[in-house]
Amino acid sequence: MFESDKEYYADREYLTNSSMKMLRKSPALFNMWLKGKESIFSSTALDIGKAFHALVLEDRVDFVGFEGTRRGKEYLQFCEENKDKIVLTQKDAEMVHSMQNALNKCPEAYDLMYNANDIQQAEVAKTGEWDGIKIKGKADLLVERNFDEYFLVDVKTTGGELSEFKRSAPYMGYDQQAAFYCHLFGVERFIFVVITKSFPYDIGIYECSPSFLAKGRYKASESISMYKNLFLNGNFNPYSAAEIGIL
Repeated sequence: MFESDKEYYADREYLTNSSMKMLRKSPALFNMWLKGKESIFSSTALDIGKAFHALVLEDRVDFVGFEGTRRGKEYLQFCEENKDKIVLTQKDAEMVHSMQNALNKCPEAYDLMYNANDIQQAEVAKTGEWDGIKIKGKADLLVERNFDEYFLVDVKTTGGELSEFKRSAPYMGYDQQAAFYCHLFGVERFIFVVITKSFPYDIGIYECSPSFLAKGRYKASESISMYKNLFLNGNFNPYSAAEIGIL
């Protein structure tokens, strides 16, 4: 349906999991997204995540490392010469390769993501509906096993410890993400493969439980209802208080 990534990300007809999370966080920010006016946010963490995803999911090196201070004429010239790539520090670029090496050596992760007996599809885009609302998403990895079992794998990088990821997953909206993609792709299994961004690059593998997915479906349904009420029924007021409550 979408001929390019540019067309996919420019589209506002379909809701994504990210846009639904944005709606829950700030209807005003979501309204800017709907109008195509939201600012393009970038950070070192996001850039590392994008570079790592391209490397481990599609075997693409979409990044380069810059040796030196990331400012000044030399840095700007380097960015211009590599404007089609993600520019990281040399240290971060080496870290991304080290993380890939650790992931490849982890037998459990390798079996999930690279098993020669499976069929893997990376960065798979799909459209669908949730309660009559058009939705779309791009799965990190759709795996077909034994010609009859399908499951999704999502790769996360974290600057903290694995225990922190497990504890914070519901607060980060990962339950909604898992439920959203299971619904969209018609699968029942969703597995997070998480790797820390510091030596020794610990790897955690977390399969989403039925209760975790149920909580995610509830959040997604709430998000859809909020979208309908505010933006389809015309109840959004950009000047209203974002939240009213009692402490």
